[in-house]
Amino acid sequence: MTKTLHWVAMTGVLTAVMVVARLFVHPWPNVTPFTALVILVAWYFGWRIALPAASLAVILTGLLLGMHPVVMVQLILYAGLVLITSGSRHVADEKSMALIVGLVFCLTYGFWTTILQAPFLFGGFNWPAIWSYWLAGLSFDFAHCVTTFMCVIALFHPFSRIMTMYQKLPQKT
Repeated sequence: MTKTLHWVAMTGVLTAVMVVARLFVHPWPNVTPFTALVILVAWYFGWRIALPAASLAVILTGLLLGMHPVVMVQLILYAGLVLITSGSRHVADEKSMALIVGLVFCLTYGFWTTILQAPFLFGGFNWPAIWSYWLAGLSFDFAHCVTTFMCVIALFHPFSRIMTMYQKLPQKT
């Protein structure tokens, strides 16, 4: 398999896994194995596979669940998560860094979402409205943080075992 074909296949498979994970837990607000998967994929594969996979997953779930300006916001924020995670792969050991990135991202996700949606929600940057809107959603940010933390812990070992097996496979160029 050529390197390009391998990249496309891996991106497609990971996109499908992310979409299924996102749709599976859709009825429960802010339960997000999707964010944990984005972190793990960015950690193990880097931004060249994680960025298109996460972007495609956001677009596909947007098409299935309904498009909204928040889809553009999610594209921006998950691209930032991918770039930060893949850029911090060499800073610390795997699990602790993945957990730290996940916690910081999830705790600030609501704030950045509010800032990026402010022109749509408030007709501009009305700071009192932005702060009150963000503070009203802190419980959801906390739930997002806790569930992502639990998902990273739950998925880290199986994901790392799969990656170890994957790396042992002979690679044809």
